[in-house]
This record gives sequence, C-alpha cells and structure tokens, in this order.
Amino acid sequence: MENVKKKILLLSTGDVNGAYEAIYRVATILINDGHDVKLVVKEKTRFDSFIITYTNLIKKRNIVHRGLAKIRMVILNKIKSQKSTVLFDNNYLFISRNEENNNISPEALIKQVGFCPDFIISGMTNGFINSTDIYNLQKITKAKVFNITVDMNHFTGGCHYAWDCQGYIKGCNENCPAILSDEGMLIAKENFEIKLKNARNGNFKAIAMSLWTLNQIEKSKIYKDQSEKYNINSIIDLKVFNNCNRNIAKDIFGFDNSKFYILAGCQSSKDIRKGFSYFIDSLTILESKLTKSQKEKIVIIVVSREVPKEFEAINFEKQKLDYINDYRLLSLL
Repeated sequence: MENVKKKILLLSTGDVNGAYEAIYRVATILINDGHDVKLVVKEKTRFDSFIITYTNLIKKRNIVHRGLAKIRMVILNKIKSQKSTVLFDNNYLFISRNEENNNISPEALIKQVGFCPDFIISGMTNGFINSTDIYNLQKITKAKVFNITVDMNHFTGGCHYAWDCQGYIKGCNENCPAILSDEGMLIAKENFEIKLKNARNGNFKAIAMSLWTLNQIEKSKIYKDQSEKYNINSIIDLKVFNNCNRNIAKDIFGFDNSKFYILAGCQSSKDIRKGFSYFIDSLTILESKLTKSQKEKIVIIVVSREVPKEFEAINFEKQKLDYINDYRLLSLL
C-alpha cells in the first residue's frame, strides 16, 4: 500500500532532555518517513526548522476586546496567586495546576503552523498547555489526538509520578497525597475530572514510552477503555547510541584499561524517583564481597546535575561528571 503523507502537529514545552527529547525523536522519525511535521514548543533551543516557538498572532482589534483581555488577566492572576499558596509534596512533581485555563489561542497556533493537522501528538507540556487547550485544538482541526506518556501526568490529577496513590485508577479526590495544605485540596479532583472529560470528548489516545507506563495506561480510569495499545519504548537512535568508538571513548574520558568502571546517571540524583539510594545500597553489598585488590580496580562514575551527600560516603574511587546534554558525548561515555 502506498504511504500517505500526513500533516502532524506535535506539542511540547521544550525540545531537549528527558520527555522533551522523546517528542523530538518522534518528530524526526515522522519527518524521515515523509510526513509534514511541526513541533510547537514554549521554549526552543534547537535549530531545526520544523520546531516553532508558539506566539499568539491574534491581535485585539478594538477597545472591547482589550478590556475583556485585561479583565481576564486580572482574574487569572488572582487565581494564580491563590494557587501559589497551596503546598505540594515535591516528590510527586505536581505540574497540572489548572486544567480549565485556556493558555493558547488554537486559531493562532494553527495559523502559525501553516496547516490543519491530521494528527496531534502531545508530549510533556507543563507550564505551556493543558488538556483543555489540546481539546480546543482538536475541535477546530478534527485531528486524531495522541498523548505520549513518558511519565504519568496525562492520566493523573496533576502529579508527574503517583507513587502508591491509586487516584489515577479510581479517580483523584480531595485526599490527594501530593497536596499538603488544606487550601487547594480539590485541585487534583477538579483537574482529573476535566482531563477525563476532555479525553472522552476528544477521543484522546495514549502512547506508552515503556512497558511501565503501558501497564499504568491499562489501569488508568482515563485510558483503560482504549481498544488499541501503543508502546514505542523510548526510541533509541542506534546511529548515535552504539559501541563503535569504544577505544576513542576511553581516550576522551581518560579511562584506564586496568580499571572497571560503573556508571550511573540522571538529571538529579537527589530525586528519590531515580533510585540512587538503591545504587548506593548495592555498592555497599558489592564492597562486602570484594577483596582489597578487587575493590581498588573499581571506579564509580556519576553523571548528574547534583548528587546526594551519601555519594561521598561510597568506599570506592569516585568521579563526578557534569550533566551531559550532547547525546554523541553521552553515547561515547
């Protein structure tokens, strides 16, 4: 069957690192497959021409529109001020603060993109757009919507990672463990109900980026009835990530052929979701099983923006490298 070229709009807050990197990889694959692709972001850092920074191009044409806009801004600022007093548990990374807000003009965004998309693919859009914005885009374009779930936010009331909370399965309520203050206890419940409504009205589909998130999607109240299951497993570019230049890599990093290197890395090793404490525990077990000469051959390398103080207590030779943004350099490591 002949491949049909599609117009595809991708949405993300950024275009590099973590979940933003995932949506960028999806975009490049779709472009290589011959589709017409635009990635609209809040913050552009790459130079690719298919990436567009969103700008509201619609001008207020008269005093009535300007007056209404000012009133709306006052109300939004008041809401923002009220919500800023809510206390959150940072371990949940609660990033959906208001799913009801209209953060963009869908007409302006489509005008800026230059086409009416057949598909809309949303990644991590914290601080940029929400499910209401995506639904508004779907209504005027009639596009099929797919939400990429690197983590859990597309099917929770606000958290990026739910830990043991079952809210995403049963429906978030006023007893959200991510919200620590009495004020704002209904935020997760209200957000969840709006996400559920938007997903059903817009017939949103979820795409997993790992077996872990696929299992969560299948249990989630918002997406459990999705008939087809999608899992694209992080999309590793083997042209970049391979061991073809191992000898060069050793020279670049000054590695000693007589040493045995153990590497761990993430954006922040202090983030308990990353499991760095388990890594430290495992090294303690390893140390107990080694002779002194074996232990002296091991070097622990950590690549992270920050590391916990427990790292200093590791009884092996240690080396910390700054966080690596360049994926070619990361591949060499």
